[in-house]
Amino acid sequence: MNKRVKVFPALMVPVLLSAAILFYGFYASSSAAKRFSEEQERMPETAMMRLLDQLEAGEYAEVFTDTLAYQYTPDSAASYSIFLDHMLEECGREELSFRKNGDAWRIYAGDVCLADAYVYQDAEGMPHAALPLQGQRTAWIEVPAGSELVINGRTQEKPVEENVPASECFAFPSNVQKAYVDVYRVDGLLGDPEADEYAMIKDVLSGRYLAGKKVTDPELLEEMVRAAELLAAYPAQDASLGQVQAVSLMNTSWYARYATLQNYWFTAHSVSEFSNEQVLEAVYRNEDTVSAHIVFDYFADNGEVHRTWHCGYQLTFLRTDNGWKIAAVAINNELNPAAVVPQ
Repeated sequence: MNKRVKVFPALMVPVLLSAAILFYGFYASSSAAKRFSEEQERMPETAMMRLLDQLEAGEYAEVFTDTLAYQYTPDSAASYSIFLDHMLEECGREELSFRKNGDAWRIYAGDVCLADAYVYQDAEGMPHAALPLQGQRTAWIEVPAGSELVINGRTQEKPVEENVPASECFAFPSNVQKAYVDVYRVDGLLGDPEADEYAMIKDVLSGRYLAGKKVTDPELLEEMVRAAELLAAYPAQDASLGQVQAVSLMNTSWYARYATLQNYWFTAHSVSEFSNEQVLEAVYRNEDTVSAHIVFDYFADNGEVHRTWHCGYQLTFLRTDNGWKIAAVAINNELNPAAVVPQ
């Protein structure tokens, strides 16, 4: 006769209770760990550790973004990154650390104090570390007359000069139309400025920044390069004065000097060529005026001696009934990266 074994409910209670306790313990432990992780993420020390990791990894653009959200700066991400990298390089990139100092968090490289960082919270309550840096440079920026200068989303204050001739037009004859600009002064910069809506070149004569809409027309860019090469070719007897005249505004002071340039001193040669031609930047100063930085290399060989010149030109072109013509010339071979000796 088969007998059934009867399990009394009272015997199941300890088993079920133990399982429930184990499950609750695991759940409570997981929830506590999650809460601890979330709380840890919201601690200012976490933001500071993340900042040190970014500095050690060279992730300066991320540091700049967090800093700009905390405090406005007219500096560009590029200038900020270059300055920060140089600062860390000077300290030998020793182990970075931080200490609380009032409202700030002081960053050290070894025993050397680098700068003060500040922790702030975003809209979701998450902490971020900002590292404001104050520069000592002042930039004079010329924009087309009547325009605003916007840097990092902020419109700059009233210009210090309004509706004045552009720097590169100072030598234009009275009967030649000049570009007119407003001049802004920007202080406290770490390096070269950048504008939100304009490209810029730095005038090799005045040191001012010449701003305008970027030139992107490939035919115009090519035309400017060929004109610059003619200027270099004539002294080397590789181009005629007539060829230079064809691309020049001849009633300008620069051309009056250039036309009297003696070119018989250059050694006769059978081989010459241009290479590495590049328009570093070109900007419209108004619809009929363009200023550009143009570089290229010029090589000559006479069978016994061969040499390469690394050339750099700042040219201003005016639109005429016969096309674009060179109206102003400034030579600065240091514009050419190949001419600059590494430090």
